[in-house]
Amino acid sequence: MHPELIEIMRDQVCTIYRAVTGTDMPTVEAADGEPEPPLEEVTRSFAELEAMARTNPALSERVPPFSFTPRLDIFLDGEDLLIEAAVPGVDRQDVTVECADGTVVISGIRRGRHGSNERTYSGEIPMVRSTGRCTFRFR
Repeated sequence: MHPELIEIMRDQVCTIYRAVTGTDMPTVEAADGEPEPPLEEVTRSFAELEAMARTNPALSERVPPFSFTPRLDIFLDGEDLLIEAAVPGVDRQDVTVECADGTVVISGIRRGRHGSNERTYSGEIPMVRSTGRCTFRFR
């Protein structure tokens, strides 16, 4: 998992909280000696919260989706499998590709862009500075 992903997930939780309550989420300090929950538990709980937010149309309009499934093109080039992923607004260094047990997992971080009014934007429209396309080669 990308190292910054937990912080981005926390920001999304704060956005959902703000959209539901109209106030900022209170800061909670971890108790001394209390172990952090396992990463699997954190990601499962986050996915459940995100799914619940998507079931409420009014909330879905106010909270941008956390994840998206990019369009893919897959080609065979001799012995190689080429995968091209359309990931507008995502820099190549923010994409992680893992291949284990015959499964390819492509994940990454789509960072928001700040406009002149200091709001954060993210979306499907490619940014001018990026081609919005990554190509991966597997053997």
